Amino acid sequence: MYGTSKKQRNARKISLWRRSPVQSAGITLIVLWVAGAANIITSLNRAVSDQHARWSAAMDPRRFPANLLVIGIDDASVRKYGRLRNWSRSRYALLLNKTRSAKVVGLDILLTEPDVRDPQGDIALADAIRDSKNVVLPAFLYNEVRPVTDETQAQTARFLARLPEATPDAPDAFPSLNPQTLEPPLPSLTEHALALSQASVNADPDNVYRRPVVSYVTLDKGHTPRYVPHVTAAVASMATGKTLPELFAGTSLEGGAVILRSLTRRGGSLREGIGTPVPYLSFVDAVQADTKTFAGKVILVGETVTGTTDVRPNAIDNGLRGVELNAEIVANLMGAFPPLRDFPMVVSMALVGLVVAIPIRLFVTAPLIRSASIGSAGTLLGAVVLMECAHFAGGWVPPWAEVLTAFTAATLTAGIGRAGQEAARRRQLQDQFSAYVAPEQVEELLRNPDALFAGMKRTRCAILFSDIRGFTAYSEQNPPETVDRQMSEYLTEMSAAVFARLNFLDKFIGDAVMALFGDLLPDSVKRENYAAEAVLCGMDMLSRLDRLNEGWRAEGLPVFRIGVGIHFGEVLFGNVGAMDSEVGIRRLQLTALGDSVNLAARLQTATKEYKTFILVSGDVKDRAEGSDLLAGKVVWHDLGTLIVRGREKETPIWAVERLAPEISEELDGFEES
Repeated sequence: MYGTSKKQRNARKISLWRRSPVQSAGITLIVLWVAGAANIITSLNRAVSDQHARWSAAMDPRRFPANLLVIGIDDASVRKYGRLRNWSRSRYALLLNKTRSAKVVGLDILLTEPDVRDPQGDIALADAIRDSKNVVLPAFLYNEVRPVTDETQAQTARFLARLPEATPDAPDAFPSLNPQTLEPPLPSLTEHALALSQASVNADPDNVYRRPVVSYVTLDKGHTPRYVPHVTAAVASMATGKTLPELFAGTSLEGGAVILRSLTRRGGSLREGIGTPVPYLSFVDAVQADTKTFAGKVILVGETVTGTTDVRPNAIDNGLRGVELNAEIVANLMGAFPPLRDFPMVVSMALVGLVVAIPIRLFVTAPLIRSASIGSAGTLLGAVVLMECAHFAGGWVPPWAEVLTAFTAATLTAGIGRAGQEAARRRQLQDQFSAYVAPEQVEELLRNPDALFAGMKRTRCAILFSDIRGFTAYSEQNPPETVDRQMSEYLTEMSAAVFARLNFLDKFIGDAVMALFGDLLPDSVKRENYAAEAVLCGMDMLSRLDRLNEGWRAEGLPVFRIGVGIHFGEVLFGNVGAMDSEVGIRRLQLTALGDSVNLAARLQTATKEYKTFILVSGDVKDRAEGSDLLAGKVVWHDLGTLIVRGREKETPIWAVERLAPEISEELDGFEES
């Protein structure tokens, strides 16, 4: 019977890796949960999204709107006018007088405190804002509530009153804001501003700006919900002529944030690289330009000088300045860089489910690990192609990390389980066939094991039975230690006689040996005459037994005598066995069945009656007699016919006599060759 308890335990240990597809799916879900809780999913998604942004910038370098312009307070401006903190606000007034023909001017500059060095500068700036009628001013947004006084409350109330009312659904769509965290610009400036806003913009935890919130919602003194737009939203609203609700309705927002299509690198820089440079003009050049230069423009004014703290990296440029990031946000809101959208949750879950279910299914059902691996890789490739098409063609942000993590976890768990199953199966086959065939044939069989499990097949082969005469009496008359030793030596030599010619040792039946000779196994070595092979094997068994008896006789041990019966005919050959549900593999016996097997066994029994060592059927004699393998080595003796119960015809039988006792030496030489 196949297997031992130790082998069963080993197979069970390996099978723990592949108990069921449900466990593989469960492990995958746990991996996804842990990766999500540890922010691995989020970090991986950011990295993949940034790489896609760089690919997009390289393959599809879109242009900024022709009317969008950044005026930067840069190194040239500082060299001419001195450090920015020492500037009089009359310089901003000078710029606004130049840009009166612009459609809108967003000042990305905080003007919340009076100019103590030059109070006249505040007056000049207020006059310029009044005359321009196109200026958007931002408030400063604190991270915590600022000290409250009657004056600050009144100032905040006036600021909130100028903000647009929010739609009824806005409090659910946008993050809320405590109005006491706002520090508005000077009242003299806000009085004539075209629109008011706030300047703070939020970054991701890695300090890269991918999803800026474009508006908050707060309650004014009368508990009316109002938008507190970012300066970019206010500028885009004025530039497009849309109200904030109209602007937001035409933009894909997630929790009040726009998912930027990052394509921007610094403007006015000598560095080359991927990305679209921001349309740029130095402040010092702007104040000297003709007013017609700015006609119909959407202008953002901000600091770009070297050493500024207003650095806002995006996926393309880690040195991007705040005003340049604002230009990118405005371009997204205006539709020049259409913002991205998150995949719908249902579609994301479906993708994750596919890359989990299909690999697990393949590793359970595919005939080979290689085919399961190829199919799983094809599944991932299909999912990736789908996500890439959705991203580049539709502006969707797929769940790259979720899909990759789920696929990796599912493939590894299912693959390890299948590998464990294959290892158990290989071990089963190796243990099973090492008892049947020569070691070199075992390796050949393991390369194509599936052919062995295709069920039984009809084939023609030679069947050999050998048996020890008088074994029952021998075993009763001798100590177990002696029986064990002699039987071990005897069966070893009989097995060697079968394996010497790469034949198939079917089984040991007590003291009997059953061997088969034919094209039985995949990749088996082909022979010209299997009947002759069987006869030659029987003679080798007798020769090997002669040597064993000589040694045993010298030690005073009993000697053995055997009979060999051989027949050639049709058999059913294949695996017979049952499924072990716990281990998940079959307990098998590879054997031959049929009338030909019974006849070979009957011939072996008849050797006692006919007092001969080797008795063969007429079918064997007819096939083997003319073979070069037996030429000059045997003599055939016709013993008539044998009547076998259950067979209609009598069976011609022949005794085979060895001519030379040196036959075993010749066989040894063949085996070595």
